[in-house]
Amino acid sequence: MLAVKQVARGQTDWGVTYSSHQICASKGSTVDIPCTYTYPPRIDELDTKVEETLWFTNLNGNQSVDLRSDPDYSGRVEYLFEQNDCTLRIKDLRETDSAEYKFRFTTNQQDPPKPPSVSVSPTSEIVEGMTMLLTCRSDANPAATYTWHKKNRYPGHQPLTTITQPYFKSIKASDSGEYYCLVENKLGRRSSESIFIDVLYAPKLSPVTVNPSGEIVEDSSVTLTCSSDANPAAIYAWYKKTEYPDLQPLEIGSQLIFESIQSTDSGHYYCETENKLGRRRSEYVSVNVTYPPKPPSVSLSPSGEIVEGSSLNLTCSSDANPAANFTWYKKTEYPDLQPLEKGSQLLFESIQSSESGDYYCEAENKLGRRISEDLFVDVKYPPKPPSVSVSPSGVIVEGSSVTLTCSSDANPAANYTWFKKDEDSPKASGEIFTLDYTRPEHSGDYICVAQNVLGHRSFAVHVTVVEGKFNTLFHEL
Repeated sequence: MLAVKQVARGQTDWGVTYSSHQICASKGSTVDIPCTYTYPPRIDELDTKVEETLWFTNLNGNQSVDLRSDPDYSGRVEYLFEQNDCTLRIKDLRETDSAEYKFRFTTNQQDPPKPPSVSVSPTSEIVEGMTMLLTCRSDANPAATYTWHKKNRYPGHQPLTTITQPYFKSIKASDSGEYYCLVENKLGRRSSESIFIDVLYAPKLSPVTVNPSGEIVEDSSVTLTCSSDANPAAIYAWYKKTEYPDLQPLEIGSQLIFESIQSTDSGHYYCETENKLGRRRSEYVSVNVTYPPKPPSVSLSPSGEIVEGSSLNLTCSSDANPAANFTWYKKTEYPDLQPLEKGSQLLFESIQSSESGDYYCEAENKLGRRISEDLFVDVKYPPKPPSVSVSPSGVIVEGSSVTLTCSSDANPAANYTWFKKDEDSPKASGEIFTLDYTRPEHSGDYICVAQNVLGHRSFAVHVTVVEGKFNTLFHEL
């Protein structure tokens, strides 16, 4: 559908006449748009002359571009002008030719409006929230009407206002753009040059984004991005929340990149954007770095000497995210160990000497497992009842030697002292006591005392020396 519209029509002696205002034609065909125009003679003695004739469309917005110079119509338009005839011929019609077509002519006696001038107040920087006044002026006779427009990508848009001096009470960032005014009277229309309104404003923040957005695993690459709408453009600084108020920025720029993030990088981060009009701080974004257990450490309580019968608590700890599960083992000669206990603690309510040995724990989460170093548990205990042996053990001929040997299980190791009953002074010290050249007066009870810092135990053996033989009798004290 082709539509035609009169450009200048006012008094009876000025005008453009179209024989039809809507024309339907087929794609690829040729169409003629008949048109005539009239104008009055000059009242002086000079001849009236037509200085310019052209056809244009609304597809070019407010610019009256001659179709003959429009590349979309190149070689396809003819002006069939003769005297006051202004017929337009379009060949090889395209779908894109559907438009509103207009004819314009000027003479040497018309007073089309003069090119309008535009101005803006204030003339200095325009900041969001300020008031702004646009002014359009043009010399025309008769007086022109004014319409203000804002350039955008949509053709045929409606004017913003018909007020000569549009007033923005509290200008917004979205009001930035190119503005122009159109002035028109019955003799013609002119467009001003565009004036660019650049509204300055403080940063407006968007939420910080984290990439990847899912689980963050130690040693992976992580990027934090901060975006801010600002005019002039904002600068960015990155910070990590700490207990110290005087923070130094981690990075300058819109991104904070961890090429190989570590567990120590976990924490709360934020970005700060700033331009000359203000500063904004983002909300905190939490970075939670997951990692396998660090080498576990094992401690015991109480930390001093471990005495048989006392309580003992072994604790395993490991830094891990997610938190580790713990398993306890005791080293044995068998390779296929069974766990002693699950959990971070291994408790002995009354530890026994048999429970001395090397212990270790295993820490595990979904990302891996680690084993602690061995912890030796050394249970101290007083001597067990000693055992005493005599050699030789058979019949002893008077005058021969007799060896008494004493042993006792103890931790720390026991010291041994030999006494003869009813005598105050010890006979000997050490595990072995030897009687050389036995005589009858050597007969009697011999006592072995086993002693360490935790206690003592004793055992007695009766020795009888008779002429010709040596008898022994054992009993515990």
